[in-house]
Amino acid sequence: MDGDLFDLSGKVALITGSSSGIGESTARLLAAYGAHVVVSSRKLDACEKVAESIRDEGGSAEAIELHVGDRQRIRRVVDEIVDVRGRLDILVNNAAVNPWIGAVWKLPESAWDKLLEVNLSGVFMTSVEAVKRMKEQGGGRIVNIGSRSGLRPDSGQVGYAITKTAVEGLTRAFARECGPLGITVNAVTPGVVETQMSAPVLDDREAYAKLIAITPLRRHASTEEISPAVLFLVSSAGSFVNGAVLRVDGGNTL
Repeated sequence: MDGDLFDLSGKVALITGSSSGIGESTARLLAAYGAHVVVSSRKLDACEKVAESIRDEGGSAEAIELHVGDRQRIRRVVDEIVDVRGRLDILVNNAAVNPWIGAVWKLPESAWDKLLEVNLSGVFMTSVEAVKRMKEQGGGRIVNIGSRSGLRPDSGQVGYAITKTAVEGLTRAFARECGPLGITVNAVTPGVVETQMSAPVLDDREAYAKLIAITPLRRHASTEEISPAVLFLVSSAGSFVNGAVLRVDGGNTL
C-alpha cells in the first residue's frame, strides 16, 4: 500500500440518513478525504444544506431524496448515481428510526412495521441494489451502522434493539456472500452518541446516569468520534476487514 491509506479520491459514496447526526458527520469526513458523497434522506432540503456546506469547504457532494422504506426509490437512486458518476464504491447504511419507547408488549404494530421497514429491510434492500452494481465494477465497501443496543438492549426500546441485532447478523451474512466479489461488508456499532434520536435518553437524567455508569469512559460520544471508524473500514487501511462488528461505544458493552 502506497500513499495515504485513507485517501478516497475518485470514490463515490452513498450515505443514507445523512442530513444530520452520524450520517452527516460521515458524509463530511469522507468528502474531506476525497470522496464524492451523495447526501441522502427523506428531507431533501436538509440534505441540500449539508451538501452545499461540504462544497463550500472544498469537497464534492450532492443531495438526493431517499426513503429507504421504498424499494423502487432505492433502485432508482442507485441507478442514477451509477449512470451519472459511473460507479458506486461505498455504501453507508445509516438511516434508522426509533418510533416507540415503552414496554415491548405495548409496541404498536405500526411502530413495529416501521422499525422493520427502515432499520432492517431498508439496510437489506439498499445493500442488495449496491451489490448488484459493485460486483460489476469488481468490488466495493458497505458499512452498516448498528447500535450498542443490538448487544445490550435497553428497557423500553426492545423493538429498536431487535432490529439492530438483526443488522449485525445481516452484516456477517452479506460479508460471507459478497467477499468473493471483492465487496467488504462491516458494521460500526456506536454507544451513546449525542444525536436527535438519542435526545430522550440524554435528557432523562436517571437513564443517562445508568448508561454512563456502565461505560468505562464515563461519557457519551460526539458524532465526530463515530465517523472515523467508518472511514477506516471504507479506506485502504481496512481492506482486509470483512464481517467485522466494530464497537465504538466507550466500552459500554464490555
